[in-house]
Amino acid sequence: MKKSKTLLGLTLSLAIALNITGFVRADDVDAAGDGTEVITETDTYTADSDYDNDELAEMYIAQEMDLSVPVCYAKYNYVSTMSSADALVYGYLKGKISEIASGSRTSTKIALPAEYSYTYKNTDLGMSNLKSNETLMKQRVAEKLPVNPENINQALMYSSPYDMYWYDKETGLVVSTNYSYTSTQVTVSFEYRFSVAPEYQLSGNQYQVNPAYGQAAKNAAANAKYIVDYYASLDDYSKLTAYNNAICTYAEYNDAAEKDINMPYGNPWQLVWVFDGDPATEVVCEGYSKAFQYLCDNSTFQDSSVYAISVSGEVTFSPNNSGGHMWNVVHIGGANYLVDVTSNDSIGSNKFFLVGAKGTVSSGYVLKDGSFYPYDTEIKNLYSTAALTLAGSDYSSSATSSIPSIPSISSTPSNPTTPSSPNPIAVSGSGPQLTGGVAHVQDYGNVGVNVDPLTGILTIGTTGMGKRLESITIGFANNTSYEGTLMYRVHVQDIGWMDWVEAGSPAGTEGQSKRIEAIEIRLTGELADYYSVVYSVHIQDYGDAQGWVHDGALAGTTGESKRIEELKIKIVPIGSDTTMSVKYRVHVQDYGWEGSYAANGGMSGTSGQSKRLEGIEIFLEGSQYSGGIQYKTHVQDYGWEGVWSKDGEMSGTQGQAKRLEGIAIELYGDVALYYDVYYRVHAQDIGWLSWAKNGEYSGTAGRSARLESIQIVLVPKGSPAPADTYAGITSVTPLAFVEGF
Repeated sequence: MKKSKTLLGLTLSLAIALNITGFVRADDVDAAGDGTEVITETDTYTADSDYDNDELAEMYIAQEMDLSVPVCYAKYNYVSTMSSADALVYGYLKGKISEIASGSRTSTKIALPAEYSYTYKNTDLGMSNLKSNETLMKQRVAEKLPVNPENINQALMYSSPYDMYWYDKETGLVVSTNYSYTSTQVTVSFEYRFSVAPEYQLSGNQYQVNPAYGQAAKNAAANAKYIVDYYASLDDYSKLTAYNNAICTYAEYNDAAEKDINMPYGNPWQLVWVFDGDPATEVVCEGYSKAFQYLCDNSTFQDSSVYAISVSGEVTFSPNNSGGHMWNVVHIGGANYLVDVTSNDSIGSNKFFLVGAKGTVSSGYVLKDGSFYPYDTEIKNLYSTAALTLAGSDYSSSATSSIPSIPSISSTPSNPTTPSSPNPIAVSGSGPQLTGGVAHVQDYGNVGVNVDPLTGILTIGTTGMGKRLESITIGFANNTSYEGTLMYRVHVQDIGWMDWVEAGSPAGTEGQSKRIEAIEIRLTGELADYYSVVYSVHIQDYGDAQGWVHDGALAGTTGESKRIEELKIKIVPIGSDTTMSVKYRVHVQDYGWEGSYAANGGMSGTSGQSKRLEGIEIFLEGSQYSGGIQYKTHVQDYGWEGVWSKDGEMSGTQGQAKRLEGIAIELYGDVALYYDVYYRVHAQDIGWLSWAKNGEYSGTAGRSARLESIQIVLVPKGSPAPADTYAGITSVTPLAFVEGF
């Protein structure tokens, strides 16, 4: 069960200031030998932020390792506020910045492709000869250019602050503008150069990011999830014991840091270094404590009230051994107990595991061996007294589980899974893979596309911009001993179905302004016996409501004159779940239980009738994985339910006239390895809230506001949230959960 927690109580306040630091000019006269001249000039843009690089790094790690920290700023649709030209550049840069953050790209010099350049004739600029007045030419070009780098820089910092943990905001962004011109025509192209903070530079290069950081975060996340899966079947006490023992095995204590009195807490990479599988990375007590909490946060316990928090204080072990320290408080069996994994590792036994103590929260606690554990003031202010109060005696367990040996982890994990996991989805290495492609987009022309390295999803096109796809090219590599390839065909405006083409070939039209309306994709030969291709489209007016289809099925529409704006594709092994759906129904004031179940984003409840939801049932259909879906609600007068309902059980009340005010939904078991669940609700006096995900709260608290309807959507693991406008319904706020007035 995941517990909500506060990572950083900061408000993001970004002020982007334009600083013209002087033009850096490079002239190349007649470089092409045809009378063409080239001029390059640079502008610098800097950003001031309340977040420093370490804080941004901590939030990036939280995001990559799924620490349930809400990335609230990314929920705002910045594209909707931009010009189409700015939005196109923003989208391209945002993808490259994500690659940099993850370690799959090192260079922060991003040259925009040719399709992002602009060409003007002398007559467009009101000049007879562009070479006659270079200054006037640049002035006229500046008046024509539809791109505003200041707006783009601002949007990137707001929407991707965590991905830019490496960015030196003081040195800033340099935009290099290249003018290549003759007497009658000028072409303007751009390069964006993001400065790298010194601590993240690769070999001291201002425009190279050390990829080890991003790669380590992803490796650590894979290893940690492997550990959680490996011990998933254990009882609660045995699971906590196994986590303690595993961390003691994986972690290497940094003795040098212990002797450095100036070494502060807060290094964001401590958590990563426990799970990165690299014995050369060492941690202090902060790493041990955060690692233990991380495993607990991402676990499903038999008793859903079990959780762990990290705390700190000036601990005294003996008269000559005291100092700042971090440990855990674990809630189990209705009481709180101390766990100090660092000390357990130090002495080679579990002496400091689920122990009670004498004392109080305000004065501190004394263990049986005389060790004194007082809480820092910040900890006492952060947590309630009840959460920090320790039991007076050690925890007594009647556990009978046999704890398996500690699994080995690697610094280069390949998506490890437990032996019982069915057909893990491979996104790298062996197996057929999508390798990128090209989209011909209305107004923008050919735009390159990439595959998400974590999910394996290839995304082609745009959303929120009303632009039709006109042609697509899908890159594909077989990478198996099986015969076969990927093929696809499209249904085009005024033409109908076009011929099937093989991967690497364009499908559709160019230069005819004709929309793609539907697509079918399939694998051929032996390959189709072992793998499946899954895909979904974003359709004009309908959004993503159609959901995922697979293996030659029609995605899109015919006969409705609806454009396809975006296409997502993924290849999975046969046996992976491609047809699973989530179904749900609600108990409505005056009406009782709905007669049929809504599914896959359909609305359940009422609209415009002011009727409260009183209960809900949710289940998965067609799943080939172990596990299921669990949920709990916030009920009028009762608050949050203490126990999760599962797989079609009722959550809420019936016959008591109590309104539902909030809900949390999450997947459990193996299915959670392959899918995410998103959901949003219509709340009284507010309207449709934004999407919550995987156990986050949705709805309200402290407002006495009823829920009136709900949507629930399953997506492949790592897929983005559904659009703000989904199945004809639009969110009216970027918030998924509202507390107070």
